[in-house]
Formats: sequence, C-alpha cells, structure tokens
Amino acid sequence: IYDGLWYELAFLYHAGKPRMMLNPMRRIIETFIIFTGIDEFYAKNQDIKRLLNVNSHGNVVFDVDTTSIGCDDLINMMKSLFKNNNYEAHFNKKWKHWKKHCNG
Repeated sequence: IYDGLWYELAFLYHAGKPRMMLNPMRRIIETFIIFTGIDEFYAKNQDIKRLLNVNSHGNVVFDVDTTSIGCDDLINMMKSLFKNNNYEAHFNKKWKHWKKHCNG
C-alpha cells in the first residue's frame, strides 16, 4: 500500500494535478508516522500539516488557498518534512524511483 501511494503521487505529479496530490501525500506521511513512531513529524511545519488536511476529514475548509500551489511546490514541501525529521534519504529514494517509474 505504501508504494502504491508513492505511485499515485508520482502519477498525479506527472498529470499536473497538484490539488489531487494532497491526499496521497497526507496518507504517505500518516503511514510513515505509524511505521516510524515519530510523534512530532510536523513540529516545524504546522502550515504544511494544515494544507494536507484541507477537506480530507469531512471538514470543509475555505480559508486555505490551494489554487496557487504547483506540483513542484508540494513535492518540495513534502521533502522538507522528511528532511526536518532526518529522513531526507528515504524521501529521495522513494521519489526518485516512483517519479522515474511513472514518467516512463
């Protein structure tokens, strides 16, 4: 399931669908947190946590604008989360593999 989420993220990235990338990003991170047991994964990035949770749990949020955020912006935000938790190598490995795999 975890690799499937990375595949979905890369597929949406290549399709140019940044708003659709938010859910697989959130699910990747949630799965990663469960696996690693990191309690404060978002400690330095509360704004990113809020962005990833926009409209994902049944609460409709109107004060977060996702229209100006591009695919590369989202990937860079996600990378910063992993980097801030000393897992940048994990992010780089997964992203490089799936980005290449989905690009042909």
